[in-house]
Amino acid sequence: MEGWIPTSLSGRAVAIALSGALLAFIVATIATRLPLLFQEWTADGDQNQAVWHYWRYHISGAFPGGDLLTDYAFAMHAPPVWWLLMSSLSTFVEPVNAAKILNLIAYVGTIITIVVVVGKRANIFVGLAAGFLIARSLDFNGIIAGGYARSFGPLLTILFLGTFMAGKHRLTLAVLVFQAAFYPSVVIPCGIAYGLYTVVAGPMAARRRRMAGMFVAGLLIIAFGKSQDLVAKEWWGPVMFEKEALTMPAWQGGGRISEAPLKPVPFELRKNVGRALRGGGNRPAPVAVQRLADQRAAEVVVLGSIFFALTIAAVTLRRRRQGQPVPARFPWQIPLLAVGMLAAYFLARAVAFKLYLPYRALQHVLPYLVYVSIPIAFWVVFSNTLKRRALVSGLTFAVSVLPIFVIYGDGLERGPTTYARYSFNEGLYRFVRKLPQDAMIAGDFIHVSSIPLFAHHNVYVNKNLAHPFRRGFYAECERRILETYRALYATSLESVVDFARRENVDYLVFRKDAFKTRDNRLFQPIKRELDQLWTNNRKTGFALASVPKEAVVYRRGNSVMVDLKKLATWVEQNRQVGNNAPADDTAPPADLESPPGK
Repeated sequence: MEGWIPTSLSGRAVAIALSGALLAFIVATIATRLPLLFQEWTADGDQNQAVWHYWRYHISGAFPGGDLLTDYAFAMHAPPVWWLLMSSLSTFVEPVNAAKILNLIAYVGTIITIVVVVGKRANIFVGLAAGFLIARSLDFNGIIAGGYARSFGPLLTILFLGTFMAGKHRLTLAVLVFQAAFYPSVVIPCGIAYGLYTVVAGPMAARRRRMAGMFVAGLLIIAFGKSQDLVAKEWWGPVMFEKEALTMPAWQGGGRISEAPLKPVPFELRKNVGRALRGGGNRPAPVAVQRLADQRAAEVVVLGSIFFALTIAAVTLRRRRQGQPVPARFPWQIPLLAVGMLAAYFLARAVAFKLYLPYRALQHVLPYLVYVSIPIAFWVVFSNTLKRRALVSGLTFAVSVLPIFVIYGDGLERGPTTYARYSFNEGLYRFVRKLPQDAMIAGDFIHVSSIPLFAHHNVYVNKNLAHPFRRGFYAECERRILETYRALYATSLESVVDFARRENVDYLVFRKDAFKTRDNRLFQPIKRELDQLWTNNRKTGFALASVPKEAVVYRRGNSVMVDLKKLATWVEQNRQVGNNAPADDTAPPADLESPPGK
């Protein structure tokens, strides 16, 4: 066998068989881990914040500019390459389905990429071993779920490593720029690694040429990295540092995003090292071995890396002393990328949250270095100790794959999935879709979280987009949340009508049982105030607990939607006749098939 594809008929037959097995395994993992992917009214959790605004390209008039949440979503969730993919697909299919398609592309594309990258470095069997390792990984499934820009982080990392190991300078620069335009978090570790290489490797003439190219690429990378700030509204404020975040309860325990203070470095390193070998699925190893492996996954990776490094060094040194050629060397680009990853992580910690969440530099790089390194390391050792290439390939595949599958499992388990069903609100979504496109809807978090994604209508504010990264933007979200819940918990219908007029809200949607229990989806610091408001107003009585039926336009199960203009008319009419008591609500109206005009 020569090159990365076997030349013998038997070698090709085995390669085809293993490729078929990998394909079948990929299909099995998708079917097992993503059972809701192909069902209607299902979505990944973060699609409620990152996908909904792409209805703009599917429905005429949906989500025009000028709305707070729409403008924010396009600033924070529309890097150029992903925007091009999502907007193009959303022209033909609904955005949630477009994201699901991209989820599959990221899933299968990453596995194919690692097979090619590792296979080109060694041979197809070594590449297939890497493919099985990454397909087995339960962590991989969680990281790339949803079809977002971040779903392509592992693919972009492996693609960079492939061009870097192949010595394709211009292509590597192109990949770095592509990363910055697609998912900037991975360009930092990759860019640092390649930047180190450009200034230290080779003769000075080559270094000058590479540095010139890196300078141009760097300008483009910075431009793409700053594009988010350029489209952000000035009053939102800049992305804050950790020092600023520590002054805001929204960043701390019980807050909207509990990331401040940052987790200790040893915790993050151990967590992300252990991601590569998280156990799950069918595990033939004894239970005691499984427990030990789960508890010491990070140690297995670290000690295994040291063992491989010492073994490869010893084998190489022995061959050189014997005057023999070294047929296979471990690619130095892999440890250099690890150095770049660590540098990026500590840089991100130093300026958090300017470079978003610091652990992303580890999360999208470290496990995939493990999947690349294991089969290549075995291939290097066996290539330098055995003569028969077929034996080298067979042993590399078997020793790379079988122990991990036996001890850590095959990953074929349902377990927790990032996709959830939203069909419990299907009737509401269908109703809202028929409302005027410019209708503004407010309500409790459980309803307004998914209305934009499934019903392509604006909501006044929701939890999903209430991000505290920019102080001004978050302050407005917090104000709107307080306004919404003060209206929901109001003791007079006049207060609800005043809210609608003041904030230009057309409809209010809420749970009937919202007046029996506090809303556990609220977060600090506003949770304390609203919980106290709920407790105080409960004694007087919530006005919306007996909303007049003339104002109710939708009711099904636990969901109620009120037309606030109709409510205002009812309040005005009853004020004129001196009757402020709501009509009897014991016989609610039937669900409407089509909503009234505004």
